[in-house]
Amino acid sequence: MAFRTKRTIFYHIPKTGGQWVKKAILESTGGLERVPGKYITDEVKSLRLLGSHQIPATVRHDESLFSFAFVRHPLSWYRSFWASRFEDSLDKPFLISWLWDKNPEEFIRNVIRKYPRGFLTKVYRYYVGKDCNRLDFVGRQEYLADDLILALKLGRENFDEDKIKKLERINIAGTKSKYRDSFKISIAVEKSLLDSERWIINNYYDQYDGF
Repeated sequence: MAFRTKRTIFYHIPKTGGQWVKKAILESTGGLERVPGKYITDEVKSLRLLGSHQIPATVRHDESLFSFAFVRHPLSWYRSFWASRFEDSLDKPFLISWLWDKNPEEFIRNVIRKYPRGFLTKVYRYYVGKDCNRLDFVGRQEYLADDLILALKLGRENFDEDKIKKLERINIAGTKSKYRDSFKISIAVEKSLLDSERWIINNYYDQYDGF
């Protein structure tokens, strides 16, 4: 499912700050409704997305709503996913948990071997489209509050901007847990990962200087 206000609809891409976004929207607008999914294809099922991460093609939505989502730099995304698996059950089918390895380099190698053109690229494209034109706005997790404020303004939503600015981050196990600093990969493995996810870099992080 997706999540809507009176004028906007938010699609929650996994591991991009969506829990915080939903809380920020709810507290700043006073209302947030779930939008149920219409269907799920076998191909989408293979991504092991949870119900709260429905893609636009599977959601019954009002075309007049301003649509938006957030992306995250691949290195940061994979680090967060890897760290979170220490705290969540690997038996729970979710995304690439079946490729997870306690060794971060081996985990990344597993992903690249299975998805040489980028697993995260594959996921993002289901939300934003191959030409990045499926949604009205795509923000970056690295600038979550500012980009959420911009999205709501572009969508002409009535909201309290100060409440968003003051809201503390939540669900940050992948970035502040004891496992964060354990995610160490060689320059060669990092380059291979970024090469496989080049589509994301070219479209959203070409001028990005860190994560």
